[in-house]
Amino acid sequence: MLEVKPQIVHFCGHGSGEDGLVLEDDDGNEHFVNSDALSQLFKQFSDNIECILLNACYSEFQADALIQHINYVIGMSREIGDEAAIAFSIGFYDSIWAGRTVEVAYELGCNSIQMELSSPSPQSRKLIPIQSPEDRQTLVSPDHLIPVLKKKQNLNTEWH
Repeated sequence: MLEVKPQIVHFCGHGSGEDGLVLEDDDGNEHFVNSDALSQLFKQFSDNIECILLNACYSEFQADALIQHINYVIGMSREIGDEAAIAFSIGFYDSIWAGRTVEVAYELGCNSIQMELSSPSPQSRKLIPIQSPEDRQTLVSPDHLIPVLKKKQNLNTEWH
């Protein structure tokens, strides 16, 4: 982060709520990094980092701590599967690369999860019966699959 100076930091891994995010050392041993340690780390980079995306289960705890220093932090309120996390990331980054704001990118990332959930798996695509419009149901994403967007109260609006 010292050399690259990213505007967005993306963590993809495991989270354990209040215990922290799980990081692995060079020997393959897992260690929890708690919210306070993460908050103090990212405080040092708050002049460059605009958004942190925590694609980890139960990472809303860390998002609550990081939002003190970073304008936007996206965390997960509960467990999130790999497919949903990937779908969110694709929608989010496609939007960012197209010049949209973090808020719009977040909404399109959430929409990508809904689209992923509504798409049948490749194995079942051949088995879908034809339905009349009356038989179709509206798909709603379970709340635990919807990432949580945190927005800093005194937001610096120079960047999206």
